[in-house]
Amino acid sequence: MSLRIAYAGSIQIITQFATLFTGLAFVIIITRNLSVEEFGLWQVLGNTIGLAVIPIFPIGYWALRNISRGEDVGKTAVYSGIISIPIIILGYIILLTFASTIFEAGFNSPILYLAVIAMVQIPFLVLIEPFKSIIRGTRPQFIGYSSLGFEIAKVSVAYYLVHINSLSLIGAIISLAAAQLIQVLIMYYGSYNRIRGKFQINVARSWISASWIPFFGFGVSRIFLFDSLIVSLLAGTTIIVGLYAACKTFTSIVRYSEIFQRILYPKLMKDKLSSDVTMTLKLQTLVQVPLAIGAFMLAEPLLGILKADYVQVANVLRLLIIVAIFEGIENAVQNVLIGSEDSDRDINNLKFKILRKTWLFKLPLIDVFKSLLYVGGLAAIIIIFKNTTDNITLALYWGILYAGIVIPFTIFKYIAARSVMPFAFPKTQAIIYSIGGAIMVLFLQFYKNTFQWTQSGILETIIYIIPPGIISVGIYVIFVYIFEKDFRILVQNLVKNISN
Repeated sequence: MSLRIAYAGSIQIITQFATLFTGLAFVIIITRNLSVEEFGLWQVLGNTIGLAVIPIFPIGYWALRNISRGEDVGKTAVYSGIISIPIIILGYIILLTFASTIFEAGFNSPILYLAVIAMVQIPFLVLIEPFKSIIRGTRPQFIGYSSLGFEIAKVSVAYYLVHINSLSLIGAIISLAAAQLIQVLIMYYGSYNRIRGKFQINVARSWISASWIPFFGFGVSRIFLFDSLIVSLLAGTTIIVGLYAACKTFTSIVRYSEIFQRILYPKLMKDKLSSDVTMTLKLQTLVQVPLAIGAFMLAEPLLGILKADYVQVANVLRLLIIVAIFEGIENAVQNVLIGSEDSDRDINNLKFKILRKTWLFKLPLIDVFKSLLYVGGLAAIIIIFKNTTDNITLALYWGILYAGIVIPFTIFKYIAARSVMPFAFPKTQAIIYSIGGAIMVLFLQFYKNTFQWTQSGILETIIYIIPPGIISVGIYVIFVYIFEKDFRILVQNLVKNISN
């Protein structure tokens, strides 16, 4: 087994779990102080910012690939990011002007006012991309450290601005910006030695000339960010977005298991070992099973922590948890397809007639079709059912559509990845993890039958969730440790590595 993947990934996932409580505290502060509609609007604003920073993707994309191959392009990546900040801000302003015209919001609209305030996040989000690329290729554990700093800062500032001073959406936006600043500073510290070289303008130019590749890839993935905009526009409300976003809050916890993929991608570009893929899938499944089962079984009280209004979409959460498992597999095999490519090694000689035969082109093309199916299907659902169906059912239809899109495409990409790199799926370990998960299900069902949850206060709900969560995960870990040899070796090696 690759100890680097296990060690760096474990450091990141430990820090990620350490931030779980601060992240949950932040969401509680936001949801308890915002209406469902305001929470939905906050998600829409976040997605709009995400669309605005798309132009920075080529820098992060090529920097990571170059750095993973041992090239000294750290300073070039960071300086290119700094130069692009005013360009991206200008593009965001144009986007807001265009949006205000379409929605007839006017320049005095409160929503437009909030969107302008949200612009403060752009410089930090832009800088995070090149720093993240440097760290992923050199010191991946700093991704975890920066996430820890981000979460602590986020909840601290949000508590002061949103809870104490009742600044509502403005406080939420400022708290995110402050946390992103802390994240940038930690990433700067972790990558300092890698940005002391020269600014290579010829490299920056080559990234720009070849930017169509990451634009095609990452730009396509960002089409998914239009979902909240489409729903809020066609439905005439952000309530559906708020309900759906509450569910996504907890599916993001299930996707903590994908942290190991951050190390897999640069490793594949350097070594191209199928054993690294198997190791990543093994570690990902190990972590994914207890997270998914815990969230699935305790869906109602988890949503109740946010606000009683969200409990009614518990089945949407359960559906999205299943989808999150497939998304984890999809991202892993996409790393295999892209990370194993060598056709772009000479960035100054990227010819379309060559690239069109590679997964650097074919994968985004597949995702274009996937995204258009999703966005088009979502628009059709809202148009057809908005006048005859309640918001909860519309959120469920949204989740069903999402599952129907993600699952078949994941299966296709998995088959394609196996043809590119014949890695072994960890079947034995998956069976052991599944049995351990089944034991968790039995315990949690017994707990729910014995101790009925009532929609009480936050503290009571948290107390209701934590004991069974800890006990069930403990049972799972002990079971896996007893019956899975590789897990025992991994734990022993990690303990030795950390102690030394």
